[in-house]
Amino acid sequence: MTTALAVEPKNDEDDIGPALPYALADDAELDGVWWTRWSLLAPHWQGYKRTLLQANFLKGYLMRRLRKTPKDTPHITGSLEGFLKLPTELVFEVLRHLHTLDLYHLSLTSQPFGRVLSGTEAIPLWKSSFARIPDFPPCPSDLTNARWASLMFGPVRCQDCGRFGAQPDIALYKNFCTPCTEKHFVSRTDVLEMFSSHPEPKRIYKILKTVCQARCRLVTLQLRTRNSGERGSEKRFLREHVELCAPFVLKELEIEDMEKDGIPVDLEEEEEDPRVWRIDRIKKIAETNEHTMKTLKWVVIVLTDLQDEHRLRAEACTKRCERAITNMNLGYTTDDIRFAAEYDWKPYFQNLGTQRMTRKGAKLAYTLEFVNTGISPDLRFHKEFLLRTVRKRAVKRLKLARTLEIMVLCDEYRATLKPLDWLHHPPATQLMEAQCFKDYINQDIDYKTQFSPDILRVQLPKVALEWEASHRTKLATQWITQRGSGMSLDEAKRNLDLARCVFLCAQCRTLRDEHRVGPALCGWDNALTHMCHTKSDRHQTLGLSKKGEEVVLKMLLYLDMDPDSTTAQRMDDLDYRFFCGGCDITTHRKDIVGRKAYTWSEYVSLTHRNSDQVIEVLLSRQVTHVLQEENKLHLVLMSCLGPEATRFVKDHERQTYRPIYGAWGCAHCTEHLDQTVILPKAIAHAKNSHDLSDVVLHKDVLRFDNRYSLTTYKPRRPFIYSLLPLYNMMCKRCPTMAICKIWDRDSLRKHLLVEHFIAEPVDDTDWRVIEVTSVPTSS
Repeated sequence: MTTALAVEPKNDEDDIGPALPYALADDAELDGVWWTRWSLLAPHWQGYKRTLLQANFLKGYLMRRLRKTPKDTPHITGSLEGFLKLPTELVFEVLRHLHTLDLYHLSLTSQPFGRVLSGTEAIPLWKSSFARIPDFPPCPSDLTNARWASLMFGPVRCQDCGRFGAQPDIALYKNFCTPCTEKHFVSRTDVLEMFSSHPEPKRIYKILKTVCQARCRLVTLQLRTRNSGERGSEKRFLREHVELCAPFVLKELEIEDMEKDGIPVDLEEEEEDPRVWRIDRIKKIAETNEHTMKTLKWVVIVLTDLQDEHRLRAEACTKRCERAITNMNLGYTTDDIRFAAEYDWKPYFQNLGTQRMTRKGAKLAYTLEFVNTGISPDLRFHKEFLLRTVRKRAVKRLKLARTLEIMVLCDEYRATLKPLDWLHHPPATQLMEAQCFKDYINQDIDYKTQFSPDILRVQLPKVALEWEASHRTKLATQWITQRGSGMSLDEAKRNLDLARCVFLCAQCRTLRDEHRVGPALCGWDNALTHMCHTKSDRHQTLGLSKKGEEVVLKMLLYLDMDPDSTTAQRMDDLDYRFFCGGCDITTHRKDIVGRKAYTWSEYVSLTHRNSDQVIEVLLSRQVTHVLQEENKLHLVLMSCLGPEATRFVKDHERQTYRPIYGAWGCAHCTEHLDQTVILPKAIAHAKNSHDLSDVVLHKDVLRFDNRYSLTTYKPRRPFIYSLLPLYNMMCKRCPTMAICKIWDRDSLRKHLLVEHFIAEPVDDTDWRVIEVTSVPTSS
């Protein structure tokens, strides 16, 4: 229907919007409708076109879907001149078949149509037109039908400053842009400031928010009711509403205070009671909120449809580009093009607003999109960007492929080494930090290459030695710096093998779980094994511990050993067991009264606390003990177990790694190069594959400390040596057995009576007493 009437337009002061001829709104002009999310943004978002900010997406949706005008409709000036001469009944009969948008546009064209459609006679016309829109809510009781149509389908223009892009508030029936919203609306903080002179401003706000209508702009698509959460700076209520309701609220508070003090209140009429007014006001707000929620439900349906079509058109545009690039046969894989289309092209086209791709040779001068924005829908216009992104994806994929290639070659090289050397072979992630490998991986090329295995076999041993040498030099320099001595660097490197050289891992010190113990690494060999962890490359930063060195020095002094020559390997070979003399004899599990027997590395344990006294970083190879208590007697009152007691403890204590932990592997082949296994499987493999009848631990079967992390399970439980009763007697009647047995006095008497039929045992003939603790010789 044409709206070019030969009458003067109306000039009322309350004009509900400028004229917009319906027949001139073709599909090209409605492209901005598909920018659904953009049209809901702030009024003046930098970088967006003004035409989009003017768009009412609800009207565009109806014009696109429900009211499609043929493009060849003739436009004849004054074609409705005869229609206006018809009787009123016939005019209304014709208007009864019009769409809501037709009625709205007719009301904007002239004063006669405006007066007719705003009168009471036109109410059935509006109601029937609203009812023909699926799920559209009826007109609220506070508004006329023309005003309701203007609010929902009129221009999104601020009614205060005239700025375009002000989405309507469907709860307050107003249009305000963001700057005017800050001016006309108030928040909780503003209300409290307005009534700051009152003794109870919070009490005033508590009542005010129940009688003031909350806002609901289409920008947010959310109704902030009084029951919903709020922030102190959130502007929810109109200032004029607050000012109008404030006298009633203050009067109500005054009446409540008077009734509380027992002062009679005389209200001549019930209407004068502000509490009655508040009840009516709350009912009215509830009705408005109910209507607002119905309106929001319809708006969400519209947005969902628009966004679905926006997505489908964007996907179709991307698919067309994807087919075009694939047909060029430039050597890129399907994955490269698919990833570029998903992660590069879609955001690119969405930001530009391009929703379709034309064929080559299209006349772009006649496309409104190109004229208005300078963004061409021609594929050739975007070809450079498309190819650049595909190439970037190909280069990224090939870099990852080259990284995996180097890692595979490193694993193949490690397979040529002896299994014992795997403990000190750097992880592949560290080896790839070498410049020769980084240059190969980071090539900016989009075609496949291959690294020469012969070059890798030459470079890899050098890289591994340089890596180990750099870390050893760094720690030796730290040793010299901490002591401030004139020691040479070579001498400091040799000292790293000493038992008193204790290292701490910075990564393990960050562990917060008391059962995940960060190790105190004694000696360079243990430190190097820890840095060569194949599961993680984050254990590369080590530091020296002065407290750990102090503990080892006191231990070596107790054992009468030279601190300047005793290495960590020497202490591991001696493998003594120690009691802590500073700990009391207490009852442990299974009601055993005694003390725990520690290895030397377990005894060398430290406790570090951070500044807030919360996180304890436990630094020991297995468990923490010595400096965990504040009592310094733990450092000096140590006692070493005698040979028989030490053997007894070793035969009954748990191993460092329990057999069920997958930390074991064969020492004769590469079967467990990639994955270690539990101890029984490793022993079975050594017997079946290498014909070994007697498998020796740490010789035929190795424990790979750098393959199974010490920080992933609870530390082993030390053996508890019973002291009450004291186990210090051995039977001389029993032959030498594989497992050492030590008895207390009562248990030994029963053993001799039952097993050897000796009722009155004789000292040095039937039994003998051993020394539980003794200072061993250093030989």
